[in-house]
Amino acid sequence: MLTDSASAIKYWYFIRLMGRDPSHLVLDCALKTHPNMCIISEECAYRGESLPDIVRRISDLVMDRAAQGKNYGCVLIPEGLLSHVSAYKHLILELNDIFREIHTHDERLKLFEELYLDDNKAREKLTPWSYSLYITLPDFMKR
Repeated sequence: MLTDSASAIKYWYFIRLMGRDPSHLVLDCALKTHPNMCIISEECAYRGESLPDIVRRISDLVMDRAAQGKNYGCVLIPEGLLSHVSAYKHLILELNDIFREIHTHDERLKLFEELYLDDNKAREKLTPWSYSLYITLPDFMKR
């Protein structure tokens, strides 16, 4: 990918790496491939970064490279990044607690549909902070 982005000189690659310990995998890949940016989930959590902070770091990199005439690059992103961002971490924990209370698969599916389709049900089940974050998520993330 890095060779391709450099030779095409017009593409940015944002690569999400999956695995049991995605940050370890991202770091290992970064050491072997030397991407323009490697995001480590635990480092973001340690710094207390929000999602806008992370996006700002990426966009600053893109703009800095564009100023150098380099409109290409590669960013490695671990799959579990959002679970380390404070606000999303709390939302995920709340959702886990809500679904943990329900024991049958059919009841979980019913609750899933209610939360996804009915904003009032989501408002009722989540804290105000988590609800305000939940409604900003795109549909594919809510699912």
